[in-house]
Amino acid sequence: MKTPKQILLEEHQGLEARLTRMSEEVLEMELSRSGTPQAAPRPRAFSIKTIPLTLWNELIWPSRKTWAALAAVWVGLAVLYLTTQDTQRTEVAPTVIDGRTMALWGEQQKMLMQMVNPRTEMAAKPAAPAGPPPGVGKSAEWKPTYTEALA
Repeated sequence: MKTPKQILLEEHQGLEARLTRMSEEVLEMELSRSGTPQAAPRPRAFSIKTIPLTLWNELIWPSRKTWAALAAVWVGLAVLYLTTQDTQRTEVAPTVIDGRTMALWGEQQKMLMQMVNPRTEMAAKPAAPAGPPPGVGKSAEWKPTYTEALA
């Protein structure tokens, strides 16, 4: 007993020769229309003039929808930026800094330096005298001067 596959193959074996003849006729007809067989296209020589066209054909044109979407996003961002921009700009008057402000600022800088580097600030100062200078004695009359008390 024959399988369905074998039956179909026997029916269509006669068509193979007919299809081959048809394809040959079509090829002859197409080649006779152009007169000569088509030669393979020659590769183009490199030229600076062809770079923009090549870039357009290989980068932009195949993904033109993506580029159009990106352009639309940029246009939307530009419109949003221009519409939300503050139209009234206020001029700030120059600040006058007097001597007292500069003195306060200098004190703040010193305090900041003491907080940041407390050890270096302490090491830079001379040690306070523990008592009266030599030769004065331990009398009740001796009091340290203002600069000795700060040291």
